[in-house]
Amino acid sequence: MRYCKLCGSTENIQAHHIVSRKQQPALIKCKHNLVDLCANCHVLAPNAVHNNGFKELKKLRLEKQREYYKLFELESYSKEVIKELLDISQRDIDMLLKPVKNVAGFYEREDIIRACMGGKILIDIGDIL
Repeated sequence: MRYCKLCGSTENIQAHHIVSRKQQPALIKCKHNLVDLCANCHVLAPNAVHNNGFKELKKLRLEKQREYYKLFELESYSKEVIKELLDISQRDIDMLLKPVKNVAGFYEREDIIRACMGGKILIDIGDIL
C-alpha cells in the first residue's frame, strides 16, 4: 500500500520527484528519484514541498542521498552497472553521465551521487533536521 512519506496518510497519494525534473532530467523516470506524498504534503498545504516546504524537501533529499551512498557502496562503477542499479534507459544514463569525468570507463562514486542529486552533495548533519 502506498503512503505519504511525510505524514503517513494513505489518501490521495502522488509521486514527487525528490530531485526536480529540471535539476536532473535523466532521472525523470527513475524510481529511485520518486517518493510518495499525499496531495496535502505535496501541493495543497502552506508548507507542502511545492509551496513553502523547504525543510521537508531537504529532509527527503538528504534521505535520498543517504540511500544513494548505500546503493553505490564501491569506489567506482562502469556505465552499464550504474544503468542497471538505477534501472534507467540508455538515453538517460548517457544524459546523466555526460558531464561526469570517467577514468578508463569507470565513474567515481561521489561523482555519480552528485549527478543523481542534481549536481549538489548535501551536507549531512545527522538527525538535526
